[in-house]
Amino acid sequence: MLAEESDGSTSTFDLPDEILRVLPSDPFQQVDVARKLTSIALSARISLLEAETSSLQSKLAEKDQQIADLYAQIEALDASLSQTSDKLAKADEEK
Repeated sequence: MLAEESDGSTSTFDLPDEILRVLPSDPFQQVDVARKLTSIALSARISLLEAETSSLQSKLAEKDQQIADLYAQIEALDASLSQTSDKLAKADEEK
């Protein structure tokens, strides 16, 4: 993957020699290799993001369950408060 510089010299785009040796000389084949490498990199990144998404969805489900549990506790405490208030009101009436 050599590029012609304006002064006539060639540039290797700072690629290691090992990579330059295995790159095809045809520019269209180089583009095809680049496309394949990009596809591999994107596929790996997508896999990581999907795994992270799955983990975050699990954590979200846990938090949703905690919220539901807290709402259930609130309802139970409200019911208990209502019963206690009723008992207190009856006790005041009996005085």
